[in-house]
Amino acid sequence: MKTWNVNQTSCRNRQRMGFTMVEMVGVLAVIAILASMLTPKILSAINDARLNSTVGSLNAVKAATVNYFGKYGNFTNTANFDNLLVSLEFLERPFDCRLGSGADVQVVSGPGAAGAGYKFDGITTNTASAGVVVECLISNVYIADAWDLSRRIDGDSLSATNSSTADTAGRVVYSYATGKGTVYIYMAHR
Repeated sequence: MKTWNVNQTSCRNRQRMGFTMVEMVGVLAVIAILASMLTPKILSAINDARLNSTVGSLNAVKAATVNYFGKYGNFTNTANFDNLLVSLEFLERPFDCRLGSGADVQVVSGPGAAGAGYKFDGITTNTASAGVVVECLISNVYIADAWDLSRRIDGDSLSATNSSTADTAGRVVYSYATGKGTVYIYMAHR
């Protein structure tokens, strides 16, 4: 009959309980490869969610603006038009988005977009003779985000040709060429 030494058995069990350094390095390498493949997709999905949320918020402001005009037949000239829409219960909450550091809805006299107006067909300034224009402003927006927003709202035909040039046509207008700047989005005019 074979007898077992208790010390030998416990040593063997202790050796089998842990991982070897090679196994640990292999697992870490697999995790690193998976992380490097998934990170760009996750960041892209986050950016798409920010843009989709902004477009949804803009659509809500546009619907509230149209409803306001339908009821009152005019626009109140104010810098915080979204707060007025909230107080009159046309809008659930003030306009907010995740693209920049500040967002506002304003009613301005004249053609809007800082005086340059909006060219819905890319050529003619459709708001040139407007008494007032309702527009959303988003401050401190990266030019790449402004370009993506323009492509989602105006389509490729009215957007800038690439993400490093200004866009002066369509419902989304921005004039800075690098870094961050202000984006103007047309809502309505009278």
